[in-house]
Amino acid sequence: MSKTNRRPSSRTEGLIKNADGAVDLYFGPKAPEGKEPNWIRTNEGQSFFVYLRLYGPEKAYFDQTFPMNKIQKVK
Repeated sequence: MSKTNRRPSSRTEGLIKNADGAVDLYFGPKAPEGKEPNWIRTNEGQSFFVYLRLYGPEKAYFDQTFPMNKIQKVK
């Protein structure tokens, strides 16, 4: 599988983690410098849809205490 077509998941090796263990993912036609392992390629000028698939979610997901932030646009 080529690097540009891989789909990161919680099991993907090589993701850059933050000090607190969280992972930032970047979506766009070009990877941010130094963040290539956490980049998901999109087609320039086209919209895309992001979804989260959880297998066997625990109580924190259902009571909405699961620590997942909304997607934010960065420059």
